[in-house]
Amino acid sequence: MNELQPLIDFAKAHFAWFPKFLMWMGIIRVVLKPFNLWLQSFLNGLVDYLRGDGYADDAEWINKVLRSRWYRFPAWLLDYFASVKLPQAPAPTLSLTSGEN
Repeated sequence: MNELQPLIDFAKAHFAWFPKFLMWMGIIRVVLKPFNLWLQSFLNGLVDYLRGDGYADDAEWINKVLRSRWYRFPAWLLDYFASVKLPQAPAPTLSLTSGEN
């Protein structure tokens, strides 16, 4: 235990805010969960509506937005801090073709 004591003292002195940060992040996630579920279902429904409305331009545009860095980073932040799962872009499909000799 004596070997770890300097590391423990250092962590207590310089990172005393970290347990409070984790506690508040957990409280915010629990308190906002009903709102987060509503927001998640609303946005998923909106994206599904835009993809399935029959216009190829809308589906192409929404997929372009979902793949953009400006959408993915805030979506990741919301997922990490507030547990809101925003709609994701569909995974690209791979087509395997055999080459003819």
